[in-house]
Amino acid sequence: MASTETALKSGFLFTAIRYALQIGSQIAMARLLGPEEFGLYAVALVIINLSLFVTEMGFGWTIINKSSISEEEIRFVSSVQILIGFLVGILLAYYAENLSAFYDKPGATLAIQLLAISVPICAASVVGHSMLVRKLQVGLATRIQAESYFVGYVLIGVPLAALTKSFLALVVSWIAQSIWRLYRIQIQSPVSFRINLNLDGASFFVKSAMSVFAANIVNWTLFNFDRLLIAKVQSTSVVAAYTVAFNLSNTPAGMLTSVLQPTLLSSGAKHSLKADLRRSYTEAWSVCATVLLPCFAFLSSCASEIIELLYGSRWRIAEPLLEVLLLFPPVYALWAISTPILWNIGKNRLEPIVQIPLVLIALPLFYIASSFGASSLAWAFLAVCCLRALVLGTTASIQLGSNLGKMLTVTAVGIALGLFVYFLSNCIELLAIKPTWLLLMAKVVGVMTAIFIVSWLFPALLPQASWKFISSILPSGLKNTWLINKWLAR
Repeated sequence: MASTETALKSGFLFTAIRYALQIGSQIAMARLLGPEEFGLYAVALVIINLSLFVTEMGFGWTIINKSSISEEEIRFVSSVQILIGFLVGILLAYYAENLSAFYDKPGATLAIQLLAISVPICAASVVGHSMLVRKLQVGLATRIQAESYFVGYVLIGVPLAALTKSFLALVVSWIAQSIWRLYRIQIQSPVSFRINLNLDGASFFVKSAMSVFAANIVNWTLFNFDRLLIAKVQSTSVVAAYTVAFNLSNTPAGMLTSVLQPTLLSSGAKHSLKADLRRSYTEAWSVCATVLLPCFAFLSSCASEIIELLYGSRWRIAEPLLEVLLLFPPVYALWAISTPILWNIGKNRLEPIVQIPLVLIALPLFYIASSFGASSLAWAFLAVCCLRALVLGTTASIQLGSNLGKMLTVTAVGIALGLFVYFLSNCIELLAIKPTWLLLMAKVVGVMTAIFIVSWLFPALLPQASWKFISSILPSGLKNTWLINKWLAR
C-alpha cells in the first residue's frame, strides 16, 4: 500500500503531465478550429458533464471511503454504474435535438448525440478508478488520465482538427480518451462487468451514495450553473471564449483537487485522529492561501499575454474572462481541502446543509449577472466561490477545533501578497515592452525578484508549512545553491 506522501508526490507529477497535455492539445485545437466550431463542442460538453454527474451519483466516493470492501460489493456498485450509464446515454441521444433547441444552438445536436456514447464508457470506469484511489495509487490513476488525454487529444484530436477544421475532432477526441481510460483502468484495476444486483447490505451503498449525491447536487450547481446560463444566453463564440478561459483556470484547480481530495479522504479514513487532521488541514490551508493565491493573482495579471501567446488574436474576447477566472483555482483548492475533513470526522451531512443558502444566493446572482455579459457572470462566479470557500472552511475549522483566527490571518496575508504581485505586474506592463513574450518574461523576473526580497526581509510572513512546501517543489540543484539555501533557512 502506498503511503500518503508517495501518493501525493506521484500524483502531483502526473497531474503536471496531464495538465500540460490537456492545455497543450486544447490550445492547438482552439487555434485550428476557432471560436465558432469550438463553441458548438462547448455547448454539448456542458450537457454531457451534467449527464456524467448524474451517472456517477456518488458511488465512487463511497468505495473510497468504506473501511473494507468485498468483491461482491464491488460487482454490485459496478453493475449499478453501468446500468445507469446506459440509461442516461440513451436518453441523452434521444433528446439531443430538444436539448440543442432549448439552447438555441441547433448545430450542437450531432455533438450531443455522439458524446452520449461516452456516458456508459465513463460510467464503467468509475469503480476501477475509485479502487486505485482507495489503494492510494493516485499517481497511477492520474497517469492513466494523462495517457488518455495523450491518445485522445494529441494523437487523434489535433491531427483530425487540422484535417477537418470541424468540432467533430473534439468530439472524437473525447470519446477516444474515454475508451482508452477504461481500457487502461481495466488492466490495472480489473472489475467484472457481469451484472449482479443481488447484494446483502446494498442499502448501505445506496444511502451513502445518495448522501454524496445530495452534497454533489449543491456542489455541481454552484460550480456549473454559470456555464449552463452562458450557453443559453450568449452566442457560440462567447460560449467558446468563456469555455477556453474557464478551462485554463479550472484545469490546474481540478488537477490539484483530483490529487489532494481523494488522497486526504482515503488517508483520513485510515488515520482519523482529530489532532492529526487538524494539523494537516491547517498546513494545507496555509499553503493554498500564501502560495497558490499569490501565484494565480500573478497569472491573472498576465491574462492578456497568455491569450495572445497561446491562442492568438482570434481569441482576444477571452482575455477579460481569463483575468477574472484565474483567481478561481486557489479559492477552489480551499474548498477542496475542507470537504474531505468533514467526511473524515463523520460530518458529511454538513456539506450540503451549509451550502444550501449559497445556492439560494448564487442562482439569482448568476441570472442577473448573465444579463450584463460574460465578464459580469465570471465575477459573480468568483464571488460565489469565495463565499463558498469561506463557509466550508469555517465549518471544517469549527468542527476540528482549529484556530480560526490564525487561519483568517494566514488568508489575509495571502490576499495581501496577491494584491502586491498583481499591482507590481501591472506596473511593469506600463513599460510597454515589446514583443509580448518579452513583456511576460519581464513580469516573471520582476515579480519573482520582489517576492524573493520581501520574503527574505520578512520570513515570518509565510507560515512554516508554506516554506516546507516551497522547499519540496524546488529542484534539488537549485535548492542546494548558496543563495536559495540561505533563503529557505530564513
